[in-house]
Amino acid sequence: MPDNDLQLRVTSAEREVAAAHLRDATADGRLTFEELESRLPRALGAVTRADIHQVLQDLLPSARLGQVFGVLHGESDAPGMSWENPELHRFGWQGLTRLGAWRVPPFMEFIGKDWGTLYLNFVDAIPLAPVLDIVLTGGLSAKFIVPPGWGVDLHQLGSVKSDLGESIDSGVPTRPEKGRPRILVRGIAKYGLTVREPNWFDRRRMLRHRTDQAALPAG
Repeated sequence: MPDNDLQLRVTSAEREVAAAHLRDATADGRLTFEELESRLPRALGAVTRADIHQVLQDLLPSARLGQVFGVLHGESDAPGMSWENPELHRFGWQGLTRLGAWRVPPFMEFIGKDWGTLYLNFVDAIPLAPVLDIVLTGGLSAKFIVPPGWGVDLHQLGSVKSDLGESIDSGVPTRPEKGRPRILVRGIAKYGLTVREPNWFDRRRMLRHRTDQAALPAG
């Protein structure tokens, strides 16, 4: 990477990618938890590429390190990048899971049926915008797992009363901390929605996913 490029300012998405690499390195033993605690705030608070380079340079080869700075907010006509063209996901009883370093576009719609469960884990996710608009519809239940500092606004979400006792339950603020994403949830959660920070089960599931990803062959 040319030295001049190191002074370029980074985006929120690039900071999140760097943080995900640090978490992966901790999961597979390349970093200790103490090193993660030292480097993670520097990654999330990075201003320039040089800041991110300092915390990742001993973890990634130069080619992969350069890819960290290739994270864009996406083409404006790609699904999920505009209100008129959201990224659509349909699923049935088998449910749908998003976990790990998945890219979160600003506009998504999830259409479920047959009591399918939607599990969205945003802890290692890469948000492509500061505000993420998510629409729920159909016969689904949902769980959103968010990292500390994120905000989730459920004021525009409805529910359907039934004998099954479904409810909307959130344990996180509606407004995020400065510099962190905000999720706006709209539509209907027919069979309930739970929003929380990761518990023991979620952390174990994330660790297993990171370990599986680290075991995959490069490329």
